Amino acid sequence: MPISKDDVERVAHLARIAIDSTEIDTYTADLDRILNLVEQMN
Repeated sequence: MPISKDDVERVAHLARIAIDSTEIDTYTADLDRILNLVEQMN
């Protein structure tokens, strides 16, 4: 399941982390890669 920009914004909001709109693409790609690696280990 791919991670969307909305998912990243929601997680940042819940974690009370301030991120710029310019960083959202980077965090989306990073989080997607991390979760894909976790899925492969399963």
